[in-house]
Amino acid sequence: MDDPPIQDGDLDRATDREYAAVSVPAVFSVALAALGVVAFLAAVLLAVPALAAVLGLVALRRIRRSRGVLTGTRLASAGLALGLGLTLAAGGYHGWQWYDEHRTLTSLQSRTHAIMDQIMDRRWADVWDQVPTDSNQQPLGLDRFRRGMTALFAGAGEAGDRELRALQILPTERGELVAVAEVRARFKNRTLDFNVWFQPDDAGRWRFMGVGARETFASASRHGGPAAPAVPGAFSR
Repeated sequence: MDDPPIQDGDLDRATDREYAAVSVPAVFSVALAALGVVAFLAAVLLAVPALAAVLGLVALRRIRRSRGVLTGTRLASAGLALGLGLTLAAGGYHGWQWYDEHRTLTSLQSRTHAIMDQIMDRRWADVWDQVPTDSNQQPLGLDRFRRGMTALFAGAGEAGDRELRALQILPTERGELVAVAEVRARFKNRTLDFNVWFQPDDAGRWRFMGVGARETFASASRHGGPAAPAVPGAFSR
């Protein structure tokens, strides 16, 4: 009498090695885990090692339930461990980067408001005293800076609201970093745009490098006269 056919679920890895197959999720898990280092390049790429960890877990469950039909436990375990480790490491790296940038931008925002307070109070000399000697704005000189600001504010009328429109860190053509805060100040008769510039020194401390200002096109068109002369800043914009 012939023996009944062996069901796949009843195969024993120890006695039927020729029937055992490597788990496909385990293979993909370890492959994605090997590619998981790309997660340090961008936060969105955290999906790569995370998927490796998920596939490793899925593979382990399938292998355990296959009763010997599937193999690849070591591959799945390696994919799970490496994928999880890279997800945590890269996630921590991007988290720290975000925190450091957020802290920097918050500090620059506070300094921008302090400088704008001086500008709105017409304390031109106090602002100029903060511009370092190696700033691109230094050749302008205090007298020209004061005359430019005075002309810009002449006829502007009573001050209204002030808005920080943007604050971003940008690379220059020479590969250096600069931060520019764009502030719009509205007066009764004029609307003025200011660019407040910062740049890190060799120790990574951000320094105030200067401020440029101009009247907006809409403001000049509204009052019908020529726009007030612009005050050149530390960098071109």
